[in-house]
Amino acid sequence: MPRRYRNLAASVFFFALGLTVMLAGSLIVWGMPAWSSYLSAISLITFACFGWDKYQAKQSRQRVPENCLHALAFIGGSPGS
Repeated sequence: MPRRYRNLAASVFFFALGLTVMLAGSLIVWGMPAWSSYLSAISLITFACFGWDKYQAKQSRQRVPENCLHALAFIGGSPGS
């Protein structure tokens, strides 16, 4: 994998993970259980990443690396993918 794709994969993955933590934290504050908040947040973020990848593919632009999409699905976002 070329170096620029590794940097993009890491950036997308950690950005998505950060959003997941923030969203899950806000859902916990609103009274949802922690596991439910985490799964809801990671599924929503994974769904958005897959949607962005599809949009980028239709526009013939640089897509989200497949490793990143698989990693997001692996850490709990499989309902969103």
